Amino acid sequence: MDVKKLIARGEFFYADCIAINSSQIVGYEIKNHKIAIDYQIPVDISDLTDVFPNFSVEMGESTYVGGEAASHGSCGFFYKKTQDVLNWALVSTESNPFINVEVHQESVRFLTSSGFTWIVPGDNIKAVYIERSI
Repeated sequence: MDVKKLIARGEFFYADCIAINSSQIVGYEIKNHKIAIDYQIPVDISDLTDVFPNFSVEMGESTYVGGEAASHGSCGFFYKKTQDVLNWALVSTESNPFINVEVHQESVRFLTSSGFTWIVPGDNIKAVYIERSI
């Protein structure tokens, strides 16, 4: 499945998962405020939800987008796209919607409506960790 095309249609998977590039979909759990990638977690690619962006921020050649999903009020998503290439994407069924992003040299920080920040360090979507916003 091409995740870039899915996002362009305004849809995404309804699962705790990340997409690496446009084709690799991997499930995760949250452990000790970090996502723990688990290739054994099944991601049902037929279970889709409509997604609605709350923001889109361009930095250089990259665009960072985040928002919410129609299937459940606590569902949120964000992704990074460079020109026409989807770098990575993340869906959380329990984060609440993502409402803003801050781009720093060392990390990208996605803020949720529930007051948490999901941090992508060094452009590594597999190393996301979560902090309580002040």
